[in-house]
Amino acid sequence: MDEKELIKYDEIIGDLLLEYGGIIKKEEEKYRALFDNASDAIIIADTSDGRFIDVNKKAEELTGYSRKELIGLTPWDIHPMDGRERILKAFSEGIRTGHVTFIN
Repeated sequence: MDEKELIKYDEIIGDLLLEYGGIIKKEEEKYRALFDNASDAIIIADTSDGRFIDVNKKAEELTGYSRKELIGLTPWDIHPMDGRERILKAFSEGIRTGHVTFIN
């Protein structure tokens, strides 16, 4: 393969990366819009320590905390003492199954 061919392949790869990068960005924007505007509270937590890594607008609304305040907290930080056993059980189940659903 000569230098001209390498340059051609480099340009093709660059074009593909730009195209796929644009597609990925659009998909991320769709996800963010769905996530932020969901009618249910959505909280994404790190399964190793329970700390919140992302929350949507409904979660902010229901907890009274801003997104910035919620990030880094755990379920135990925002629930009353009398509900902590239920939260621990649900969170443990979530780690096992991959998701947690709370219905009040």
